[in-house]
Amino acid sequence: MRKLLFVSLVFAALCGCSEPTIDTSSPEATQSSIAKVRESLPEPQRKEFDAALAQIAMSNLDIKGLFAGTQTAESVAKNSMASLSGKTGAQVIATANALIEEGKAKERAQATAEIEELKAKQAKANAAKAELAKFAVSRSRFFLRDSIIGKVPVIELTVTNNTTHPIARAYFKGTIASPGRAVPWHSDTFNYEIPGGLEPSETANWCTDPVKTCSGVILSGDTHEHVDGRRDQALDGAS
Repeated sequence: MRKLLFVSLVFAALCGCSEPTIDTSSPEATQSSIAKVRESLPEPQRKEFDAALAQIAMSNLDIKGLFAGTQTAESVAKNSMASLSGKTGAQVIATANALIEEGKAKERAQATAEIEELKAKQAKANAAKAELAKFAVSRSRFFLRDSIIGKVPVIELTVTNNTTHPIARAYFKGTIASPGRAVPWHSDTFNYEIPGGLEPSETANWCTDPVKTCSGVILSGDTHEHVDGRRDQALDGAS
């Protein structure tokens, strides 16, 4: 009899010491049990518990889904209650902390992916820059020639395609400047579609002289910015 009484007292003591949990069987039960769980926690943990509730609620929120109509306020509340059901205060805080760590892990993974993407773009840009350098402007000359209508500006260029691709179009930046002058007389950009293209290892002489013909090409400038291959595909990464 004494043994049975002892067991009963131990069982009663264990039941009395069990932590309260959240009951989500109804909105009223949810509110009441959350208040009891909060009161059961030491004072320093109550603010942490409040923040944990908010974290769990936010984790069940899908803003895109709300705008798309695939999620409603009711479904958010239902999912949040399912996440809280049967949990003690300590378990609610642990769940929220796990969600925070999961979010941090996703952010780290996203940051790593973005860094790798930037590295790939940088490598592509470096390779494109090296390829562009192979399209050489070996000679550029600007002068004024006398004609029956007065002085005529003439620009002559010699270019060589040292790339492994045929070039259909070349983009240039031309600058006219005098030695010793910090400010150029003129600077401009332009592009030219090359009739028949410029095959690898080919050299072309281009000029603007209306009398003297250089491959029938009219251009001005001395610095190439980028080049296009067939079907207007940039060979140097330019867009």
